[in-house]
Amino acid sequence: MKTTLVLTRHGVTTANLKGAFAGWTDVDLSEDGKLQAQHLATKLDRFKFDKIYSSDLTRAVETAKPTALSQGISITTDKDLREMFFGEWENKVEEQIELEFPNQVNLWLTDTAKCYIENGETLNEFIQRVTNAVKRIAFENQNKTILIVTHGGVLRAIRGSLFGEPKWDLKYHPQNTALTVVEVEGQAFKLIEDNV
Repeated sequence: MKTTLVLTRHGVTTANLKGAFAGWTDVDLSEDGKLQAQHLATKLDRFKFDKIYSSDLTRAVETAKPTALSQGISITTDKDLREMFFGEWENKVEEQIELEFPNQVNLWLTDTAKCYIENGETLNEFIQRVTNAVKRIAFENQNKTILIVTHGGVLRAIRGSLFGEPKWDLKYHPQNTALTVVEVEGQAFKLIEDNV
């Protein structure tokens, strides 16, 4: 028997529109993001979920709500599914970060794993946190179909840690409300659909 995980990124947010690093900053969905969440519920009709997990941040919970209502199940929030914590970069736009932290930005773009953002998570801490969360959810829900609503960085991190992709591929851009479908058998994670 297989466990099916369907992962998606939250809808477009007000921070996305500004080009800000939201991280753990709790921002709302934009009007387009709210429409994406409604559309997502329709797109997910092909699945019958046993459980829905979401990052505890508003943008993820609000994206999960229409599907939860449509399928008649509650949302379990999980702080470990949050985006990377960007410390001093939180809620700042790229141009501001480039001005204030030019050396860090260069390292972020060339060797992200060695980039330490003051008061933030390291990349390795983040990858370990979210990978452990996804594995825990899978193993606690064997032979079930689970929806996980999370963040772009989380999807990028688990793609690298679970499927042998580069650990942090900045060229990989999870689209808002696109689907990544994973099948789990025993300890093996198999990527079925990616960012569609």
